[in-house]
Amino acid sequence: MEVVNNKEGRPLEHYLGLYQAGEAAEMSARCGLTWDGEAFTIVFLGETYRAAHPGFAIEGPRELTDPERILFLRYLLDGQKAEPLGTFLTYRELPWGEVYLQQFTGRCIKRFAFSYGSCPEELEKTVARLFPSGDAPSGQILTNPRQAGAVTRASQALRRAREALDAGLTPDAVLTDVESALSALGELTGRTLREDLVQNIFDRFCVGK
Repeated sequence: MEVVNNKEGRPLEHYLGLYQAGEAAEMSARCGLTWDGEAFTIVFLGETYRAAHPGFAIEGPRELTDPERILFLRYLLDGQKAEPLGTFLTYRELPWGEVYLQQFTGRCIKRFAFSYGSCPEELEKTVARLFPSGDAPSGQILTNPRQAGAVTRASQALRRAREALDAGLTPDAVLTDVESALSALGELTGRTLREDLVQNIFDRFCVGK
């Protein structure tokens, strides 16, 4: 029996068809991306890629996963360049944000609560398995101001997240500070948002479905 990848394969084919039929100049102007007549230049999580049109061959420092390719396609098809606001937005402030908030609440928050809400000891075991502490290093743990700054930013972000929870804000509002803390800690551990969370976000939020 043939196995069909409906979660990633079908959406990728769908968006690729729309991309190939689209106008490169229009995408470039709307998304604020450089178009040299053959490919778009896209900076993704600090790395530069070239995405050809209409073939969508991608050149870059690494091969992209299907979820990442879908993310590229969806931005090129529907994205709109916007200047940074210097602040965070909740799902409700984004177009179609309520749809993604419902997905996040149902597939992440409620699933997490159902799995571990009455079994805190199981949660403790899971966290210990995913993040083993190992032996404590001897000497100074933080060796330079950059590392100290990253820890400070992570601590501040977690404090804001805790305050938001105590104030009764929605999970999507809290998530932005949690992501900021993870990003800061990634500067110490080398585990970046790209490597650890992009696939997870796709799996749980069903981007492109």
